[in-house]
Amino acid sequence: MNNVIKRVKLYEEVMCKIEEFIAKGKFKKGSKLPSAESLASMFGVSRIVVREALRLLESMGIVDIIPGKGTFIKNNLDNSCLASIGVVLQSSRELLLDLLEFREVIEPGIAAVAAVRRTAEDLESLRNYLSEMEEEIREGKLGINSSLGFHLALAKATGNPIFTRIMLLLGVMLRESREISLSVPGRPEKALREHLEILRAIEARDPENAEKSMKEHLKNLRETLTHALGKEWD
Repeated sequence: MNNVIKRVKLYEEVMCKIEEFIAKGKFKKGSKLPSAESLASMFGVSRIVVREALRLLESMGIVDIIPGKGTFIKNNLDNSCLASIGVVLQSSRELLLDLLEFREVIEPGIAAVAAVRRTAEDLESLRNYLSEMEEEIREGKLGINSSLGFHLALAKATGNPIFTRIMLLLGVMLRESREISLSVPGRPEKALREHLEILRAIEARDPENAEKSMKEHLKNLRETLTHALGKEWD
């Protein structure tokens, strides 16, 4: 395993360009984005690349994709959040284990707080993400977007906007770690079962088990990610 900087994927470049246009006001907050076809022409890429970029922006809470209506930029975006995305994309894969250590400190607490404060709306959102993940896995996909959405929804369920903002800022790196870990055979199915355990504790308003289930989930992720990256964690 070397320390070569990860090459940014084409859809990530498109995503960064879109968020740059939002930050500079070329695409107005609260407005509808141009069609995928128009964006593809604008950036000189395929519509498939644009759609992947838009899905990533949606999973990070920057846009809402409404079937039959289009993609809309959220009103309550902070430019500092947008500006950080491109910087994160330049990070080395080596930082993914550092990110995981951060998650091991923060996310069990997020799960515990969410178990106490979650609303009926939060539960519906969490269930929907896991339903999507289950369907994607059944179709032979990895469930990356739905897994990321589940963790973002957990942060939102705390009612503390700082947790949500931190998870959004880390969105690209969180996606990168999922692309690696969920590519390991059997990991998507196992991750879904672990997510369901967390959800059951959240539903039961059981902060202790929510925290415990999240710790177990991240412990298993560490084993998978460390193996996949080909390095041991001291």
